[in-house]
Amino acid sequence: QANYTIEFKTDGTFNAKADCNQVSGTYTTTSSNGLTIVPGPSTLVACPEGSMGSQYVAGLGDTASYAIASGALTVTLKDSGTLVFK
Repeated sequence: QANYTIEFKTDGTFNAKADCNQVSGTYTTTSSNGLTIVPGPSTLVACPEGSMGSQYVAGLGDTASYAIASGALTVTLKDSGTLVFK
């Protein structure tokens, strides 16, 4: 998981690590734990074979909601998939 991270900032922006690339963008939340992430600029380094960087960024752009429990952030995608950050 160290190659796939996200840092949400209080100004509505985020920075993420998508394997060997850096991504930034914006996010919004709702009072019912809704979450929308809009990926923006990204570095374009060619990651090694087997990288999930492109899929990770696509997943970020497909978020629906979030939950925080037991020290973990779970982001639920529109297709019901999840991303878990500890």
